[in-house]
Amino acid sequence: MYIAHRIKILLVLAFIITALCGCEKIDLDALNEGNSALGSTDNTEVKVATRSTSPLSFPLYLYAFKDDGTLLTKQTFESEEEDMVIMVPKNTECRIVALSANRTSYQWDESPKLSSTISFGSPQLPDDVPDDAVAIAQGFTTGLAMQMGSANLLTKTDNANVTIQQNYQVASINITLQNLPEDCPSAFVSIANSAKGITFGGQTIDTQTARIPLNKKEGKWQSGVVYIMPTVGSQTTFTIAYDNTDGEQYASVNYLAPLKQGTPYSLNGILSNGNISVSGSVSPAAWGNPVNLDFSFSPDITTTITADGDSPDSSNDVFEVEQIPEALSVWDGHIVISSTEKDNNTAELMLMSLTDYSGLTSAFNTTTPNAASDCAQNYTEYNIGSWRIPTSDEAMILRETYLTYTDSFDSLIESTDADAIVLTDDKGTNLRYLCDNAEKTFSFKAGSSYNSIKQGGATVKNYRLRLVKTITVKKQ
Repeated sequence: MYIAHRIKILLVLAFIITALCGCEKIDLDALNEGNSALGSTDNTEVKVATRSTSPLSFPLYLYAFKDDGTLLTKQTFESEEEDMVIMVPKNTECRIVALSANRTSYQWDESPKLSSTISFGSPQLPDDVPDDAVAIAQGFTTGLAMQMGSANLLTKTDNANVTIQQNYQVASINITLQNLPEDCPSAFVSIANSAKGITFGGQTIDTQTARIPLNKKEGKWQSGVVYIMPTVGSQTTFTIAYDNTDGEQYASVNYLAPLKQGTPYSLNGILSNGNISVSGSVSPAAWGNPVNLDFSFSPDITTTITADGDSPDSSNDVFEVEQIPEALSVWDGHIVISSTEKDNNTAELMLMSLTDYSGLTSAFNTTTPNAASDCAQNYTEYNIGSWRIPTSDEAMILRETYLTYTDSFDSLIESTDADAIVLTDDKGTNLRYLCDNAEKTFSFKAGSSYNSIKQGGATVKNYRLRLVKTITVKKQ
């Protein structure tokens, strides 16, 4: 019995050994993902840390894009307890993008490019909102925020560490209207020029009208907190729509500032004698001092307000001239970049500042987020004030004008004793200029690699700035 028992044990061991030899090789890298000692020597193990001023939502998606914008690799993390590690081939220049967004609220390609768009999916609205309200909100708003950040990386060693600053990519808005007619069946607010989406590279794509339906609760028409894509352009138009006995009623207000990423907006309106009185607040979530706006409007007129809540006095921006200045000319000591004729006697000029600022940070910098806006606020040129940071569109006009007419551009700078446009630093590294409220950047350098608007970095401290000013000139 003892011998037979030993034989059985030997036969079992022989069977196990044979089975193991017949199996495929065990992939230790797969079994020990994240262990740098077992990683391939051809790859760099990149450990990613994310920072945010608010809690992140999970899952969190990491994407590594090649220099040409195509996807290199991706990884998904379900909770903050996981080590965020992504493997990237050595000696590879790439951009790592961290995206915190809910797939039920946002949609994007499974294997995106850097230029691929993230847009809204189905709306996340209260269950008791009418079906028609859900229909008009489809694709335009959501109840969940999105955060994203990126970092450029050149992998040379077996291990690398990168910290990515996450920032909100959407604006939040909370709307309350009171004293609407008792028999009012529906109400909503439209916001013009809201972006259709944002790319993984941080660029906004196209525009649409975001319609936010309101739901009646306890006598008030409310939206709750909803999120929209930032608006494109230098101003935002709100339209309040509701019904009364005379039919549909509309009231509009032009806000001379865009709705910015990472900023909560509150709109509280009261209908009184046919007029809607509205108060609003703009509270930057993570940077700068809060900006409070108080304004009123009615269905009969369109009200215009500036970012500081005042009605603009345009009289200072209309100048009488003997001849309409041409583009790329000097007018009264100022550099004229563009001249757009309104009629035979008037034109709109875009001026570029004589001063070129250096060593600035973007609005995402946690220490000096207002560096660029302070420059704009304090700048005057031959007694003309109210200069501003260029929009994305104006930034591209500056770039294209400089590259197309470089000699003429440089001659204007020389003749006005203005600061030169700076392309690179002393080491030959490309320098970028701020635009879009110091949240985006652009370059004057020629080449397809430099012709796009990019999101500003939170830690970069060598951005430059050229201010612009729009005025109207009228022939005497």
